[in-house]
Amino acid sequence: MKITIFTTDWITSPTIPEDIWILLWLPSNRSTVIFFWKKLLTQNIVDDLQKSIPYQPMSDGTENAAYVYANYFLCRKITSNERISLLKAISEHFPLKLYTHHPAKELPKAEFIGPVDYYNTMPLVFQNSRINLNITLKSIQTGIPLRRMDIMGSGSFLLTNFQSDLLDFFIPGEDFVYYENEDDLISKINYYLAHEPERQQIITNCTEKMRDAHTFEHRVHTMINLL
Repeated sequence: MKITIFTTDWITSPTIPEDIWILLWLPSNRSTVIFFWKKLLTQNIVDDLQKSIPYQPMSDGTENAAYVYANYFLCRKITSNERISLLKAISEHFPLKLYTHHPAKELPKAEFIGPVDYYNTMPLVFQNSRINLNITLKSIQTGIPLRRMDIMGSGSFLLTNFQSDLLDFFIPGEDFVYYENEDDLISKINYYLAHEPERQQIITNCTEKMRDAHTFEHRVHTMINLL
């Protein structure tokens, strides 16, 4: 029985002054993407962030300082905190393996494996893990994150946070499973570990759908048809 999360930077986040962090941390329903971080960044807060974490947007770019701090600093910190919280809860109930460059002292019960090769080893890790967990970076507001496609494309079981774009191509409970909050996450892990035929059927459904409609060849044809 193994639950796997595979990521390169899940624990990496910038050091943000505590007073700024408290002001910006507004817990929300984890199943809903509400991107309001940029709107919270008044000029005074941006100025304080620039003092603590100096950064200037590129002169030829379209992003302003508030956009950069919201997407590349605060969203990473928020995601890091959420991932640690959820993974800690999971590790209290189930064996958990993490494939990452960055072990975390906050997760003493997790087994840290280290990084593996993306092309040759990662698909095997997904296939040999009964549940593969995706917790999307908060700055990814639309689209389907690559890690989800990696998992489903390798013929593996995906349990992920909710994002509506996935519903354009896949059916929850048939091709993948999503969780709504921490309690729901633990409940669904427990359910699918105990109901192997259902878990296998979801893998079969998703594998067939990926093969029939979501290969690189399909995407290239889609892009050509848009020209």
